[in-house]
Amino acid sequence: MTRPLKKLVTIAGALVVLVIVLFVAALMYINTIARKAIEAGGTYALGVQTTLGSASVGIFSGTFAMSRLHIANPQGFQGDHFLKLGEGGVAVSLGTIMKDVVEMPSLTMTDLSVRLEKQSGKSNYGVILDNLKKLQSGQQPQPASQGGTEKKFIVNELVIRDVKIHAELLGAPGPAGAVLNPVGTFDIPIGEIRLTNVGKTGTGVGGTGVTMKELAGIVVQAVMAAAVEKGGGILPADMLGELQNGLGGLKSLSSMGIGAVSTAAGAVTGAAGEALKGAGKAGEEAKKAIDEGGKKIEEGIKGLIPGKK
Repeated sequence: MTRPLKKLVTIAGALVVLVIVLFVAALMYINTIARKAIEAGGTYALGVQTTLGSASVGIFSGTFAMSRLHIANPQGFQGDHFLKLGEGGVAVSLGTIMKDVVEMPSLTMTDLSVRLEKQSGKSNYGVILDNLKKLQSGQQPQPASQGGTEKKFIVNELVIRDVKIHAELLGAPGPAGAVLNPVGTFDIPIGEIRLTNVGKTGTGVGGTGVTMKELAGIVVQAVMAAAVEKGGGILPADMLGELQNGLGGLKSLSSMGIGAVSTAAGAVTGAAGEALKGAGKAGEEAKKAIDEGGKKIEEGIKGLIPGKK
């Protein structure tokens, strides 16, 4: 091999190595961008710190995976989180990945834990719902511009599986309060929440497609609606009423162009049943009031959940 040819081969080899290094660096950079976008969107929409353990973008496979999403509890509440996600996966239409509106055939979120807390007349879910209301009304100050056009997303099917809603009612005043508003914990496992056509319309929250912060809000709103739908007669009546009122202050999912929502519930457990069994006549009356409140809320929630009849 001649000396000029050897030099050419060496240069070519160096270029190949450089391309590989740049490609690996680009993948890491893209993953970091995706993680930071999700964290910023959740923090902005919900008003509490949102962190993501990891994000992985499959450029050639058209997939996206994330794990250890953590949405902090509002300040002043006991639990270490408001919402926590085990893992999530997305299929992305490759032809749209570089466009302003990215189309996702599916988005699946698995192992979702949500904590609802109320103490001394204040609730963490009230804080979250108030922040979502500000987001939808445009009352929240816009974050500093990062330049360029904010990405929007269309999700043909959004599935949230293995949802565990844990509610705590603390500090109900006096013996009567302990009967009518039992102190204790209440668990509502929900097998699946399914939404379709998220952002797939020219109307709704932001025209065609939804931003990352709007998508975060939609997920939380759907989970809250499922808690009300499946928690009637289980959660204390005042918690159900507050959740319903908070959801009533938001734009309905149907007005955002979401075509359908379905939920499937698992077995419901908690301290409420045992507390009411031993409460005598007052307990029976309290249970009746809670059941009636649950029925009214069940009727009211139909306006929040498209497809409920």
